[in-house]
Amino acid sequence: MRRVFLGIDCGTQSTKVVLRDQTRDEVVAVGRAPHEIVERDDGTREQDPAWWIDALRAAVRDAVRGELFEIGGIGVSGQQHGLVCLDQGDRPVRPAKLWNDTTTAAECD
Repeated sequence: MRRVFLGIDCGTQSTKVVLRDQTRDEVVAVGRAPHEIVERDDGTREQDPAWWIDALRAAVRDAVRGELFEIGGIGVSGQQHGLVCLDQGDRPVRPAKLWNDTTTAAECD
């Protein structure tokens, strides 16, 4: 079985994955899945964190296309400056506020 590194980027617009051969330093496969964004005129920019998990699954399926790989390591990057509020069971209690949400801009002036 081919041994690869898995790279994951969960961005604002999509989740992207790359599989890179561990010994030959070559890209084996890539995958991508888009994210929905809730956008409103008041500046709201939100996403349901469950969408990120769904997109990760879809992007990995897109990349592997049924082939089996041995994962030698995983690297992850993601959106910054977002707010995910969790309950005591570590479950999201509301959609995540994204870095580009401007609903509180007036309070910041």
